[in-house]
Formats: sequence, C-alpha cells, structure tokens
Amino acid sequence: MKIGISASAVLSQTERLAELFRQGIDHIEIVLFENVNVAESFIRRARRQGKTVGIHSPLLRGGSKYDLLQSIDMPQENAWEQIEQELVWCSRFGATYLLVHFPYAHRSGVLDLPLVQDGIKRLSALQRRTGVKIVCEPKLGDDRDPAGIRWLRTAPTHIFSNAGLTLCWDVGDHLLANVSETEYFSQFERWRESISIIHLHNVRMEGVKYRWVPPHPTRSAVNGEHDLAPIIRRFPRNVTIVSEYTPQQVATAANIDTSYHYLRALTQRDGNA
Repeated sequence: MKIGISASAVLSQTERLAELFRQGIDHIEIVLFENVNVAESFIRRARRQGKTVGIHSPLLRGGSKYDLLQSIDMPQENAWEQIEQELVWCSRFGATYLLVHFPYAHRSGVLDLPLVQDGIKRLSALQRRTGVKIVCEPKLGDDRDPAGIRWLRTAPTHIFSNAGLTLCWDVGDHLLANVSETEYFSQFERWRESISIIHLHNVRMEGVKYRWVPPHPTRSAVNGEHDLAPIIRRFPRNVTIVSEYTPQQVATAANIDTSYHYLRALTQRDGNA
C-alpha cells in the first residue's frame, strides 16, 4: 500500500510544487500544470527522488475535466483528443497512470449502460494503444448530484475489469452520495476488487457547501465529519491512497503532519501497508 499526496494540497501552484515532495510520501498525483515545461521538470524531479507520479486529467490548465460522455465545457471529441495526447505524454515521461473523471453526469437522468460501455471501450482501446494505465473516477455532478456514483449500484461489477481498467474511489464523494455509512460500505465492498486508487479526505459541511479535510484522529465528531478509521481499515492492501485537502481553509501544517502519522498508523497496524 502506497501513501500519496494530491496537488490539491498546493492548488497546483507552480511556486509551491516543491511542497509535495514530503518525507514518507511514496506517490504524487497532480493536475493542472501551468505549462508543459513545468510538468516535464516536475516529473523528472519526482523520478530522481524515487516517487511515482500519476496524472489527474487535465494535465494542463484550461483542459477538459468532464466532457468524455457529453459536451459540457468543450466539444466531446476535443476532450477525447486531449486524453489521447495526455496518455502519449504519460508514456513518454513515465507517469504510472492517467486518471479521468468517468463516468461523470452533471445531473441525474443522463447516464445509461450503453453510453458508459461505449466510453469504456474507447478508454480501453487508448490504454492498449499507449500502454499507460487508465484509472476511472466516478464523480458527483452539479450541486452534489449523485448520479455518476449511484450508477455503480446496479452496473455490472465486471464492466471496468473486463476492459482492463480500474477505479479511483473518492471517499468524500461516496460518503456524500450515499445516505448512510451502511450504504457506503455496501457500495465499497461491491467494487473493492476494481479499485486501485483511493482519494482520501473527510468532509466538513459549511451550510450547503463543504470542504475537503485531511483525516485526523480527533475530528470525527466535528462539523459532521465522519470517523474515517473503520473506512481506512477496509482499504485493499494493493491500493495507492492519495490524501486530498483544501489547504487555504482547514489544513494547518500541524494537522497535515498528524494526518499522515495517523494514516500510517492505521494502515500499518492492520497489516495493510
């Protein structure tokens, strides 16, 4: 089990990327580089320091995040062209995977099995062509619409694995999409064999808005946050855990250090590391 950090921790700001090279961190997942020169420099440094890097599409600022199933921010075919170009870049520079938001539905009622299957076939073909692993992350839609995640309740569990694809499990999104932790765990167990990446953060509610909060041993009862310990203990041993949080609001240096120690202790104690 690898412990990683997301570039969300520094908002992908070029002048702060050095902060991602933390001691004890095995892996970095990054998105929205300022330009390709910064991206190439960053991944070369990561390789020199023995850290693996995953790219969370879009590689560069201004790219598509949500357009693989329907045109939302840019024409759909442009988004597919972007994914192919990013896979070629990942292959050239040694990124371990490209993560895409898939399936994504901005509102309920737009997802159906044939539509998703067609997208999976295209992703699988691109993975075979480029040799770069593709990780699919189902996401909440507009105003926390759960369609993209609740679709997994009835989808055939072999739909990704048969295509050679794996899933990213965003703990916070799945907690928000499910009405109870019992429902959350039922969904998790259904898909655990397909999961390779876990995005880990707690959720701090602020009215109708929410913040990403690092896991912390004393926060389970604060502001409606969840007790993440039983969730973390059920992670498969072969996953990479990527810690995400909203730095400008809730993540002090002391809390971040405590969070990583806490995560290490939980995974090592239970024999998962």
